[in-house]
Amino acid sequence: MLLFSFDFQPMFSILKQTVSALMGDVLPHMQQIAELTAAGCSQHPCAAGLDVVIVAGSEWTGARDLFRACVSSAARALTPHAAAKPDLAEGLFTLLVAITKKKPQYLDWIDDLLPDLVELGGATPRNQIEPLAELLLALNRAAWRDAELSTWLRDALGPAGFPTPHATNAHKHKFIAAVIKYVL
Repeated sequence: MLLFSFDFQPMFSILKQTVSALMGDVLPHMQQIAELTAAGCSQHPCAAGLDVVIVAGSEWTGARDLFRACVSSAARALTPHAAAKPDLAEGLFTLLVAITKKKPQYLDWIDDLLPDLVELGGATPRNQIEPLAELLLALNRAAWRDAELSTWLRDALGPAGFPTPHATNAHKHKFIAAVIKYVL
């Protein structure tokens, strides 16, 4: 079996520029663009693929399914070894933070994927903690969250051994108190 490596970044960049510049003209072809983007994200998940969805989202009704597929592909790629793909982790978290600020309604599209994104956070390399922390804060400030910040954080950090076996309950409570103080 012959395997080849293809860099999808330029393809996603071209698609993003095409969709953003010619939205009215490419709207009839968005299903094909979505299929190409989803296939690319499935084979080589990268934040650049998610950018195509962001550009088309407000105009195209199929953006929800495409966004879910691309975020899910990225989360699956990061779950076993987030440290092995720091660019993808940073890109995904940075993109999700940007979405919470620009188009928070998109987070409703991936609400059931958020626990998986937080759980891979325990394996995130230390140099990627800042984008993860920004994402957690943005998610907890988002208007669509009906749970209080402290309750959500306690539930997310509650499992023993999460995010590492070295994190004690006292460490977790101190972290929660610091986050709440910072946000409020």
